[in-house]
Amino acid sequence: MKAKRSKRFRKIMHIYQLHYAFREPYQVLITSDCLRAIHAFSMPTYQFFENTLHGKVMPYITQCTLAKVMEGYSGRGRDGRPAYLPPPTEIPLRYCKHKDAEGQERGVVPEAECILDLISGQAKGNEQRKNKNHYILAAADWDEGIKDPKERQKLDTERRKKLRAGQPDVDVRNHARMIPGVPIVYVKKSIMELEQPSVATERAIRGIEKDKFRDGVGGAARGVKRGREDDESDEDDERSGGQNARRTQKPKAPNPMSIKKKKPKAEKNEIKSEAQDQAQSENTSSGKQRKRRGKRGKGGGQDEGATGETKQEADEHDLS
Repeated sequence: MKAKRSKRFRKIMHIYQLHYAFREPYQVLITSDCLRAIHAFSMPTYQFFENTLHGKVMPYITQCTLAKVMEGYSGRGRDGRPAYLPPPTEIPLRYCKHKDAEGQERGVVPEAECILDLISGQAKGNEQRKNKNHYILAAADWDEGIKDPKERQKLDTERRKKLRAGQPDVDVRNHARMIPGVPIVYVKKSIMELEQPSVATERAIRGIEKDKFRDGVGGAARGVKRGREDDESDEDDERSGGQNARRTQKPKAPNPMSIKKKKPKAEKNEIKSEAQDQAQSENTSSGKQRKRRGKRGKGGGQDEGATGETKQEADEHDLS
């Protein structure tokens, strides 16, 4: 397989893994036409499927497909089964039960109807068809791998008879493209190809993305997380007898880079003590100046703020 083609197939399978939860091993439903093409081109089944889908596979054949392959064969001896039918040890049988509207089993149905019924999850009425079991369809054209011209002509005449009888040959791939999330593998001239996602698949993916955009980025994850927290709080309430109320969310702390750093307490105390000492020194100096200040007298030029001893000396001098 070329590197460019392999890379394209890997991207396609990644889409189905991301949006439709496809996981290994992949379940592959093989049609009778695909079996014939694989045998005609001598293609190892598991190897080609694993290289195309980039993962481990589990191929299956339905009971209705086996019934179509065994048409005209007795099932006994070497000539009792077609050469392109692999043994059940290589490709196991997928049991299918088809029911009508009344709920009764229908038995064997046409191959295309059987495969579409399995892929769509046996949807009834207006029920939306979904690929619940994550099947992958492996198909091929009706004449792919038929090298004998006589056999090709025989199959062509049978198809025309069915068309005249009102039983058209249903193309499984066209109907499978209408179901979202169905990867389709087909064989064309000894090459196994993986189709691009169909229009229905892309439309469903866009709807999923719109829902995510409406809920917001990570909305679904937040909802799951909230649900878990609620369940845990309910369990705690039940254990404690319903006394604990639902915990309120605490306010978040601000960004530490945007907060001004606080000064240490020791520096604050030193600054306060220095300020107090300075204030006391100013008060004492201002008090001394007030005691020294006073009004000057009329004659002797003495201040009113003079001491009692100077006044007494002045009186004695006047009496003398």
